[in-house]
Amino acid sequence: MSESLWQKEVNNERQKSNNKEVLDNYHRVTVESLVVKHCLAKGVISEEDVNQSSRRYLWLRQVITMKLLAIELEIFDDIEVTLANLDECYKAKQNKANEIIETISQCILISLPAYKY
Repeated sequence: MSESLWQKEVNNERQKSNNKEVLDNYHRVTVESLVVKHCLAKGVISEEDVNQSSRRYLWLRQVITMKLLAIELEIFDDIEVTLANLDECYKAKQNKANEIIETISQCILISLPAYKY
């Protein structure tokens, strides 16, 4: 049995809707959210820090913002996200998040007081 024109149209609309949802999900996941999620998982900040916008959380957001601005200045990647390049775009977001996490680690280490014995 072949699909009627109406069924094809309905299936086509469903596919468009699913594609839009996939792309919308991509845009909801930000580099900042990836970094914050990682920091929560590692215990650098707590849910309470996030909910109360603690000094630690605000510092973290400031580092994320500044490093992300620096990355954006270095790399011009104004690519339109499509289903065809979605995996590549997610990977680029994760790479930026990893670079920011490395910077946060360095900032924490630099802020340690000198060890005196």
